[in-house]
Amino acid sequence: MFTLTLMNARRLTGIKARSEAANLAKVGAACAVMALLVLLFRHELAGHINVFLELAFSAALGAVAYAGVLFAFGLRFRGFAE
Repeated sequence: MFTLTLMNARRLTGIKARSEAANLAKVGAACAVMALLVLLFRHELAGHINVFLELAFSAALGAVAYAGVLFAFGLRFRGFAE
C-alpha cells in the first residue's frame, strides 16, 4: 500500500523519492551529531553546574550543532522575508 501511495504522490507532484530521501538523510545525520554532542556535553557537566544552566547550555549547543552540520552539508535556511 505504501508503494502505491508513493508512486501516486510522485506522479501527481513530480517529486522524486530519491532526492527526498537524500535530504532526509542529511537531516538525520545532523540530528545524530546534535544528540551525540549534547549527550557528551551533559555527561561532562553532570553535577558541576546548576541544572537550569546545564539545560540552557545544552539547548544552545544542540541548536548550534544542528544548524552547523546542516550548513556543512550545504543546506541553507530561508528567512521569513523571502
